[in-house]
Amino acid sequence: MTNQISKTTFLKYLRCPRAAAFEGDAAAIVRDYQRNLAHIGGEEKAKILEEETKEKLRQLFIRLIENDEGGAESEAEIESGDFDGLLKDDLTLKAMLSTYFKIEQLTAEKAKKTFGGQVLSGMRVGDQVIGQRYINLFKDGFNFHSFVDVVQEDDSAVRIIEAKSTTSKKFAELGPKKNKELCPIFERSPFGVLRLKEDFEDFKPFDKYYDNREKLMDRFRDVGRYVYDLAWQRYIIENSTDDKREYRYYLAVLNSDYVFDGRQDEKGENIYDADDLIVLVDLTQVTKDMLLIVDRDVNTVIDRINKPDFSRVPLEKPKCKINGSYDQCPWLKICMKDLMVPDKNSLYVYRGGHTGFGPASDKSKEKVQKEKIEELIWRGITKALDIDYDWLNDTQKVQYDVIKSGKTFVDKKVIKAMFKDLKYPLFHLDFETMNFPIPMYRGEVPYQQSLFQYSLHIERTPGVCDKEKDNVSFLSTGKTDDREEFIKSMIKNIPANQGGTVIVYNAIFESGRLRELIEMFPKYAVELNSILERIYDLKDILDPSKKIIADYEYLKSKPCTFNYYNESFQRSYSIKKVLPVFAPHLDYANLDEVHNGLDAQAAFMRLKYLEGKAFDETYKNMIEYCKQDTWAMFEIMQGLRKLINEK
Repeated sequence: MTNQISKTTFLKYLRCPRAAAFEGDAAAIVRDYQRNLAHIGGEEKAKILEEETKEKLRQLFIRLIENDEGGAESEAEIESGDFDGLLKDDLTLKAMLSTYFKIEQLTAEKAKKTFGGQVLSGMRVGDQVIGQRYINLFKDGFNFHSFVDVVQEDDSAVRIIEAKSTTSKKFAELGPKKNKELCPIFERSPFGVLRLKEDFEDFKPFDKYYDNREKLMDRFRDVGRYVYDLAWQRYIIENSTDDKREYRYYLAVLNSDYVFDGRQDEKGENIYDADDLIVLVDLTQVTKDMLLIVDRDVNTVIDRINKPDFSRVPLEKPKCKINGSYDQCPWLKICMKDLMVPDKNSLYVYRGGHTGFGPASDKSKEKVQKEKIEELIWRGITKALDIDYDWLNDTQKVQYDVIKSGKTFVDKKVIKAMFKDLKYPLFHLDFETMNFPIPMYRGEVPYQQSLFQYSLHIERTPGVCDKEKDNVSFLSTGKTDDREEFIKSMIKNIPANQGGTVIVYNAIFESGRLRELIEMFPKYAVELNSILERIYDLKDILDPSKKIIADYEYLKSKPCTFNYYNESFQRSYSIKKVLPVFAPHLDYANLDEVHNGLDAQAAFMRLKYLEGKAFDETYKNMIEYCKQDTWAMFEIMQGLRKLINEK
């Protein structure tokens, strides 16, 4: 370790009391206390910038693979996703860098148009950004440092602007509801800048205004983590400069209401209007209010580095991001081991466990206070079977019984009844999408799930389907907007006049994409609606959703929500968890190049840069991956048929 503390390192050490100790011998830092840090060489600056750029890219890629509907595969895939490995791939990195640079470029344009004056931002040189303003603060022998994305200045003011690859919706829709009407705490100024309502002269506080404002100052909240980054920069600047001009602090985010009009230049590159696409959020007052918080946090980090402590600590869900997939603390496994939390069948396996555990409440008595999982683990209750059986609800009791007995829970009667509702032929359908931060095609908005691939297996009679002969698919080349060709191919292969049920895994996702296509391509509304109306979620047969429970009388009376539960699921019904139970011979690890949805997105990002044999190989591998997804659905249904027909 060195005494250089970037924002990434700072947040890492602040998050976990053991992080500094785990990362190395802090004695090296103590020995370097007297080192003259007055000047930092260019090479060191380059390393710092590279570190921060990689972290921004990592966060950007995380945003790319998230989706609001909670795609069936997203949880499991993010958990196992090798982000760093993907970033080492030159073509994937090139595609991501292009987006990252574009957001900062548009932010600089927005600053110039909004405020005038001089604007300093990074310039793209190859796959790196140079020229950003470097800020640093020497404190107690440590150099806390960062780079500012965009700086706008004139004779009277300096504006610090941090570009974030999130959307304005998080800020514009922050606020309480009154009579089901949103009361936002932000308002657009005449210049289009989002500002807190308290910044306007006619401000009158309303109920829960300040409660929602507090969310901006909580770094564990979705909006707060962005604001904290800006407050960190303000802390460094205000403690290291004697500039007397007024400083104001902004986040630059993507306008969630922006719709790309499809304009391109003579080279075929998309043309975006920075005024429309970028929204500035003025957080000057909030970041001022956070300076004492950041100062306390800086002192905490210094203390943790100077006094490395390996002592075990209680788990904290917001900090550790337990089951938080990509954002999970890198040392969580060590802490879990220290606390004797097993990898399999821990307390975290229980559905609804996040609400805590305790004796069943008696309505005639006081409400029973439940204990959080982390509190129970600290008391030594770590395994699923350690918990008092009476503290579990009906669904959790099924999980307990399955773990204890080793036998799968199956409600054959219900599954058989649900199978009777299926109309043949069955169309096993799966989509692959990419939600680009900056919309790529006409009619799309930031982070819209843009369809680039589908696979379809057609099962004409029960149990009769060939993996190769009964499969059709479509995959975009990634070089042009071929969404209409996608639609034409799909509606040809799922005819509106043929009938049959369209089987998907996670209907919310596929249904959402179909509705978006109908909105963007209304001339195909009849055919697309025909597909939409026939969708049936295979996951509902195993684990009925609230919607499907409401549709079936025999599901309403079931005390347990599961129709099928196997111990190996470990609470998750992702297709990657379910498939091995019904078809262990189908292993995604045996595929070439593309093994999960994350790989598929990375491969699609590469396609536009590939030619010849390399293009053909990746294209073929993407086809095989998506084909396996729809074939997996057929295999799961075959397994269920066999199960319910057993005597």
